[in-house]
Amino acid sequence: MTLRLSILFIGILFLSSCEEMFDSGEIITSDYEPELNVYGFISFDNLKPSFVYVHRTLSLDENPNDYSPYFVNDAEVFIIDSLGNSNPFQLNENSSNETYEEPDGFVPQFDAYYTLEVAAQNGMSITGTLHTPPEPILLVDQIPEIIYPDSLFTLKWNTVSDAIAHIKVVSANHSGCYINRTAYFENGETEWTTKIFSCAVEGINNPDNLSIQLTFMDINYYDYFVAYDDDNFLNFIMGISGSTQDAFGVEGGLGVFGSYATDIVILPFDP
Repeated sequence: MTLRLSILFIGILFLSSCEEMFDSGEIITSDYEPELNVYGFISFDNLKPSFVYVHRTLSLDENPNDYSPYFVNDAEVFIIDSLGNSNPFQLNENSSNETYEEPDGFVPQFDAYYTLEVAAQNGMSITGTLHTPPEPILLVDQIPEIIYPDSLFTLKWNTVSDAIAHIKVVSANHSGCYINRTAYFENGETEWTTKIFSCAVEGINNPDNLSIQLTFMDINYYDYFVAYDDDNFLNFIMGISGSTQDAFGVEGGLGVFGSYATDIVILPFDP
């Protein structure tokens, strides 16, 4: 039986590796003026609301070991939809990373344009633009009900436009078998034929199921976290950052305003 988990993420942000981000986000030039470093994301997952982190880079005369100047807690943050509706994001004063959280009633849409506006009290400002990807849908009626080891199978999904598709087959078990097969599709492809090799040997069994994960990501997210970062798909949940010295989808500072959405289907893996 096929088990479908509709887990739709768009832009789930992390900042668990602060020291790494401080180091990579600092620009060392003699006349460098600090600027905002923003991480803005939109989420369709009710358990992980949309939010924006607002930080700034440090000047040469500021202590890089003193993190307090890095955080910006006095900014005005808005995400504006294509109809001109302005959604004010408010600072969560209990957060450790200066997190600005979505207001009640904020309902983002797939395949839609959004604008990010951030203005700090010190005069720094930054803007961003984003086109969210379409909703990813694995076509369960056109893919196998059971995946067999060492046998080719084809995964199919809905048409994607103005976004990048990423497909991942992953599983593991306590006996030591780990499966992780992944591919990116940049040109509108809607299917992938692949094979999962058996890892069953004496004392190690194949897992019972495979997690099939289809992700559509916007170009900002792809450029920042994949293409620019050695083709590794970096999920914010895992606490891994991309480069903080560049801007993707934002103007007037550094960072990224990006998005992605994921659909997951669990399929039996015949032992």
